Amino acid sequence: MSQQPTVWESFEREVEILCPKPTTKRPPMALENRGRSTIAAQPPTVWFERDARGYTDRSDHFLHSNQFLADQLSRTNLYRAYLSPVLVSEADIVHCSSIWFIHPVIMALQAVYPQVQCLSEVHRAPRGEGSTRCDMLIRIGGTDVVVIEYKNRGYLDEDEFFRGVCPNPTARNVESLETFRNEFEGEVAKYREWSKLDKKNHGTALGHNAAIITKQAMAYARKHETRHVALFDWDTLFLWNSAGYTTSDHSWAYGSWITQRDLFRKALLGFILEAKAELDSLGARPVPPPWEPTQEDGIEHVDIGLYGLCIRTFYSLNCRPTAGYDIGALVDSFHPPPNGTISPNLYLLLETSLRLQSKVLVSPLPGAGVAFSLALVFCAPALVGPAVSAAVSFTLALGAALCTTVVVGAAVFVSVFVSGLAPPDSPLLVDAYARHVVALE
Repeated sequence: MSQQPTVWESFEREVEILCPKPTTKRPPMALENRGRSTIAAQPPTVWFERDARGYTDRSDHFLHSNQFLADQLSRTNLYRAYLSPVLVSEADIVHCSSIWFIHPVIMALQAVYPQVQCLSEVHRAPRGEGSTRCDMLIRIGGTDVVVIEYKNRGYLDEDEFFRGVCPNPTARNVESLETFRNEFEGEVAKYREWSKLDKKNHGTALGHNAAIITKQAMAYARKHETRHVALFDWDTLFLWNSAGYTTSDHSWAYGSWITQRDLFRKALLGFILEAKAELDSLGARPVPPPWEPTQEDGIEHVDIGLYGLCIRTFYSLNCRPTAGYDIGALVDSFHPPPNGTISPNLYLLLETSLRLQSKVLVSPLPGAGVAFSLALVFCAPALVGPAVSAAVSFTLALGAALCTTVVVGAAVFVSVFVSGLAPPDSPLLVDAYARHVVALE
């Protein structure tokens, strides 16, 4: 009798099929039989496909960068499948997954991190809201990291999920990416108008069962405060990263559709590691949207977390700032020095952004001949009021003080862009702040 692979070796092996997959299509799920939280949850309108190699590469690095881990996982063998296993119910999927799918992943995590827990049937019922009960929850150090939802075989239907996929942009220059974003937002707006006339589509381009399963996933994500939800039906692993999903904007998310059985364990491990890395990083942003320039596109960025706000700085690898302006100094200025202080004027700008529920992006404009740009992105147009008016006024005043060009746009968000050459701690910021923001207090 051949020896079973070790837990270490299992990360290169297939999760066994165990028994033939059913060939009949699953019937439509009844939304009314779901809980209040699932019924109320909004699925993303569309999703962008994310290559699972991002997860498997992270997993490979984790597994092969620590000899202690390899030694630990090589001491235990994977359980041998018993004779005639059955997978005819969701409970069967949960049972077999715990033995042959989840077990190696948890062992790998526990070999490195303390307090890794794998909990089942976790009930969450915040006051005044509907309750949820997820199939499985991965918790590390007392923090909910990833939710795993099991389905009976065949419920993760490729056709239903891929009805909602949106192709990623192919051209990666800044202008093409901006055009892609504008066209995407226009299509989402049109789809939402159409969906108001047809309530059966659940406000998403996903097929019926995929939409209900995803509503369930988003309800779990909200209750457990994680962007990462894994779906598994023994033949397909689908990884939801709701990077673009918020309670006010649920237009898109990332998804990874995985049917290659030897990638299941590694992909899930990398997925959990990514979720943990995001939670560990103060002020961490989720994976950027597909229209955001990347280093591969010739655009570099630095993420800085400060006072719960994440600032992403961009700079072109092919276009350096003008003479006399150091982008490094701008980046450094966001890091509080050892004594805990920070440039007072820059702090006022950040504080303003937080008070107005906006985000600040500080970025040079590649090829535009200016050192940096500021973008304050405010709430949705439906919420426009005195706060937004004051914020726009503040930013316009800032632009005037810096003698720069100011562009105001209103699409999905109210946005104000300012570009200029002044350092971030310019005294001019104080005057703009005092005249246009203090009045809000």
